[in-house]
Amino acid sequence: MYKPGIIDHFGNDIYIGNFRNFPNAFTPGVIDDIKIYNRALSMEEILKLYYANCALTTINGVTEVCQGQKQVSFYVNPIYEDVSYTWNYSGTGTVIHENRNNIIIDFSNNASSGNLSVTITGENIIPQYRSIPIHVNFLPSDAGTISGEAVVCQGNTGVTYSVPVIGNSASYIWNYTGSGATISGNSSSISIDFSDQATMEI
Repeated sequence: MYKPGIIDHFGNDIYIGNFRNFPNAFTPGVIDDIKIYNRALSMEEILKLYYANCALTTINGVTEVCQGQKQVSFYVNPIYEDVSYTWNYSGTGTVIHENRNNIIIDFSNNASSGNLSVTITGENIIPQYRSIPIHVNFLPSDAGTISGEAVVCQGNTGVTYSVPVIGNSASYIWNYTGSGATISGNSSSISIDFSDQATMEI
């Protein structure tokens, strides 16, 4: 409880966590960060001391996204109600939807990599800052024309198909809508084995 004024101990020792007249009576629990001042502190000074140890946590969230990715969430643990959170992203092509200690980011199709940061400020707290890097992967280029045989026979094996290398791609996913075909490979070039019962694309 805040009680301004002078501590008057009448020339006796000051006891912390114990009573002078009851040497075996101790305060239950743990006391730390003890400070003694030669003056009475104001309410504002006491609050600043109280909140000084409220450390801002690291930013939680993914550090790698793709261009065009939406609804990506990030957050820090809340400190207390009267704190303001200011979020910033140093890259481009993003929209930040703020909600105090929680945010949602939409990355556009041309978003770039950058640093996500948050700064907290308040009347009785020392400003604190946290930041994490976010890497934005580029969207793959458009796929080119597929090269290969347009007409095959049932039972043909090792029939190759390919597309020009697609920029910014990590893998290639090939599909055949007919039946009885086995695709081998996951790069820009594949081979297909057509069974004796293979059917044509529909």
